[in-house]
Amino acid sequence: MKRNRTFLMCIVLVAMLTCQCRSVGTKQSIHLFNGRDLTGWRQTGHAAWIVRDGILIGSQDAQGRPGDLLTEGEYGDFRLTVVFKMVFPGNSGIWFRKPAGELGYQMDILEGHPESMTGGIWSGTFLSRNKDDSIFNRDGWNEVEICATGNRIRVTLNGTKVADITEDKYSRGAIGFQVHAGDEFRNMKIMVKEVTITPL
Repeated sequence: MKRNRTFLMCIVLVAMLTCQCRSVGTKQSIHLFNGRDLTGWRQTGHAAWIVRDGILIGSQDAQGRPGDLLTEGEYGDFRLTVVFKMVFPGNSGIWFRKPAGELGYQMDILEGHPESMTGGIWSGTFLSRNKDDSIFNRDGWNEVEICATGNRIRVTLNGTKVADITEDKYSRGAIGFQVHAGDEFRNMKIMVKEVTITPL
């Protein structure tokens, strides 16, 4: 009987560890984007950020300058879900655990990059790469889940896991979006209709 109880406890523990990103207990999901305006967000750089018909849209400004849009709050362990679309040619990404004045992490939104397509994790260099371009819906909406728990970071793009790494340089920071510099990206748009975070 004791051996059976021990075995059962081991199974439960393994299940909890495996599903820790989805085990939220009493934690409530928070909608970081309200669909109306930029309340709760701050801009850095010069990119243009507007809300139109419930969609957050980021692009270079009239002078072709880039920039970021970041949450005013910072987050440590979380499950982040973002529904987004990209107008190419462009270079963008979803920032997370980005401390003020520091790099943090970015899930890249890329097309035709020699090292990684959309779904790779970047922080000065690629920490993980996604080489499968078929996972990304180029012309429609995409859903990405970023799960950060301790030093483990997992990314699931449109239902397919594209990253699972151990990395402990940054433990807490802002969530955000990037509009990259470059004349070749003058017509790019990063479009977002849902940003939901569940603290873990």
